[in-house]
Amino acid sequence: MRVGELGEHELLARIRQELAELERECRAGADSETRSALVAGIGEDCAVVRCAPGAEWLLETDQAVEGVHFRLDWLAPEQVGGRLAVQGLSDIAAMAGWPRYVLVALAVPAAAEAEVVVGIMRGVARRCAQYGALVVGGDLSGSPAGIRATIAVFGEVEPGAAIRRGGAQAGDVLYATGRPGLARAGWLWLGRAGRGRGGLEPAEQRAGLQQALAHFYEPRPRLEEARFLARRAHIHAMIDLSDGLAGDAARLAEASGLAAVLEAEGVLADPSLPALASLLGLSPAELVLAGGDDFELLFAAPAAAVERIRPEFEQRFALPLRRVGRLEPGAGVWWEPAPGGERAPVPARSYEHFRA
Repeated sequence: MRVGELGEHELLARIRQELAELERECRAGADSETRSALVAGIGEDCAVVRCAPGAEWLLETDQAVEGVHFRLDWLAPEQVGGRLAVQGLSDIAAMAGWPRYVLVALAVPAAAEAEVVVGIMRGVARRCAQYGALVVGGDLSGSPAGIRATIAVFGEVEPGAAIRRGGAQAGDVLYATGRPGLARAGWLWLGRAGRGRGGLEPAEQRAGLQQALAHFYEPRPRLEEARFLARRAHIHAMIDLSDGLAGDAARLAEASGLAAVLEAEGVLADPSLPALASLLGLSPAELVLAGGDDFELLFAAPAAAVERIRPEFEQRFALPLRRVGRLEPGAGVWWEPAPGGERAPVPARSYEHFRA
């Protein structure tokens, strides 16, 4: 049934029913502190939360717009909601915090199917529950065209423990978790004429493509990984990789008043990149530097501290932790194609709204 036929109040009732059915799952995922601090949630004008003593709040908001961030012919509604949740949770991870409560606002056209809207909310709630966060409220509105979803995540961090973008020091090394570039490869493949051509690519490309699509469909926020690194790696600055390595390295470096030198040896170390890049008609560097939606961590720290814990990190989280560059006095982002080689201004720009 379409939203216009159902009406706002009945649609809200369906969303509340869906969330009530998920409540046991969500509350089981939330720790006792999060559950006990929630005084009132969905159904009130405001959620009421008892603030924990001895903690600092992390407040963030993100949005997903149909046709810009997602397409419903590429993603199931629950995947759209899961990705929206990760957008917000990843920002909390970047500051070494932990999520507690979530608000979601949806604007939907009258022609939208009600089950699509309910599915998006289901995806948000389930992904948040995996990390102990509770959906406690939101808003529903009409939209003249397309679905617009906004999430606000409220997290906590120990006093003075939030890791910011601007604390890097000259001589720090840049490290990235996971496999940056794969999510963009999945997105690009879906957006080209090759969608649905399963089986036509060589086996090596097909295997890499399956991994790339998995990274695009089901990203994961690196919350536990960030907390581990914050405790053990003496991190000076950190940012989540949501707009590509080049752009996010630029933001971290600029905030710290330094230059970032990206090292091809580490940036291009993922063995799946050459086959994926060939499939898409790009260079491996373009996939990583101008990528997006990786939701990995990029951080600056002393090399010795990170190398000491890297084997434990990779074993514990089954996730690569690679050196991708370094920070030096100066400004800008530079590409170093070989160790000690001549560097050049970075050849790719990350995703940026309002640019063609």
